[in-house]
Amino acid sequence: MSLGDYAQIGASGNCDKIEVEGKNSVASAIGYNAMIKGVRGTWITLAEYDEDGVCVMVKSAQIDGKILKENVFYRLQNKEFVEVIK
Repeated sequence: MSLGDYAQIGASGNCDKIEVEGKNSVASAIGYNAMIKGVRGTWITLAEYDEDGVCVMVKSAQIDGKILKENVFYRLQNKEFVEVIK
């Protein structure tokens, strides 16, 4: 978890779970089955892998509060950001 404003975080392990609470941060979780959430203004990057473990997509976007909601975990699935439902 990151609490400071303007944080820059990266993680590449499988099943990473990144939480960003600082404003204007940049975070990536590019391991298999990783998820990430942050506040409005945070840039996030996620990766998607096929069934053989080959990376098929890396995608970044900014949490805007409309398309990508604040404080909601996202995962990359079918090359799109999807909410993680628990």
